[in-house]
Amino acid sequence: MISHQLTSMIEAPLKLLPSLLLAISLAGCGAPRVCTAEELTVALAEAAPGDTVLVAACRISGAFTVPAGVSVEGTTGSVLFSIEGSAPILDVTVGTGSRIEGLELEVDHGGMGIRGRGEGILALSHLKIRVTRGIGVGLRGIGAEILDVDVSGPITEANALFASTNPAETGTVGLVAAEVGAGTVTIEGLHASGFSVAAVAVGGGTLTWHGSSIADHPDVNGTGTLGIGLFGTNATLDSVEVGNMFSGLGQPGVAIAVGPDAAGTGSLHATELLVRSGEGYGIFADRTTVTLTTAGFFGLGLAGLRIQGGALSATDLDCTNNGGAGILAIDAESITVERGRLDAQRSVAFNTAIGSQIIGDGLEIVRDPMSGDLAPPLDLRLVDVTLARNERAGLVLDAANGAIARLELINVSVLSEGAALGAITQRSSPDAGWDAMVSRSGAALTNDAAFTDEISVLGIMMPPASLPDLLGL
Repeated sequence: MISHQLTSMIEAPLKLLPSLLLAISLAGCGAPRVCTAEELTVALAEAAPGDTVLVAACRISGAFTVPAGVSVEGTTGSVLFSIEGSAPILDVTVGTGSRIEGLELEVDHGGMGIRGRGEGILALSHLKIRVTRGIGVGLRGIGAEILDVDVSGPITEANALFASTNPAETGTVGLVAAEVGAGTVTIEGLHASGFSVAAVAVGGGTLTWHGSSIADHPDVNGTGTLGIGLFGTNATLDSVEVGNMFSGLGQPGVAIAVGPDAAGTGSLHATELLVRSGEGYGIFADRTTVTLTTAGFFGLGLAGLRIQGGALSATDLDCTNNGGAGILAIDAESITVERGRLDAQRSVAFNTAIGSQIIGDGLEIVRDPMSGDLAPPLDLRLVDVTLARNERAGLVLDAANGAIARLELINVSVLSEGAALGAITQRSSPDAGWDAMVSRSGAALTNDAAFTDEISVLGIMMPPASLPDLLGL
């Protein structure tokens, strides 16, 4: 009797154990994770706004539609990929709470990895997107919150120059947000590299980008034609680095392009900005305002900054060893640099409408004579600036026989070697004593005093980059 009772006492809880384990499992894991294309399609179709569809550590091929307000969350080893068709791997209708997180995407079908359209903000976090053919992320008419996203394409220095611009043939764009409107794109830790058209492009709205500040790992790196494109966007960049730009599309590379929309909206405010190495320009700004605080441009194929129209205000600026100029300002409304170094720019040839022009200046500021009365009066203020060992000249000022609104040179130091000039004006009528606070040394002392000729300067050119035209977005 005692033995029977003891056995019953032991068996009763054991019979309940499977139910208890199942309850604990369900409570701890929530909804089951999907692992096939069919399961993912069904789960998304049945999801309601606010739901999260969980993806297991599986490789899933296909194209999937994500309803408004639904999130998709993966785990280590969750891979979505596509090698055929043209539909996005994830086609997201954006609504309140839309989120894509923790996935790897492999884009090899000529379409998009993620397409986002709708209303509100799409959150993208902890994603790795590898693009062989196509576009990484395309967003239209929405805002975005981007956290820890790595998007890469197949473009290298060896294939960049003749790389296709057709997404059916190669990786063309890493991330583009078009028609942002009144929305905001916020980036915290985005790495983009290896695309033929643009790594990152934003049209309209507001962009706030905090770089990752990881040593030897630029936020935008090794990409062709355009690193960061800002078109009609009011952008703020903090601790962003762009490196190793390649030329492509028959155009010089541009690390950061800034241009206005039809209403003239567009600006760039950057702090702790670093642009280094590679072909093309550091910043090419067209009719926009650029404000820099602690910025460096090093070893670029063309000018560190090209300012056409608009204005530049820079503090703690370093432009060293760039091609053609540290700063090239044409028809600018104003140029102000406080605490700057514009040293060791190399002479390079620029192709222009009147032929090849060779320049190598620390700062060249000009009014384009072709602009006529449309060009604003020349306006320049330099405070605590050095211009040393530039191959052709330290400072070239050419007002094209027009007005000078302001010329303030305070504690400016110019050092030249060989036949290089120091600080000169041509086709200009500055006030007497304009260079009273310019300290010349080296060859600048004799070369500037003997200068009576004119040297070539550059005029306005069409901006080499624009917002990518993305059919299907």
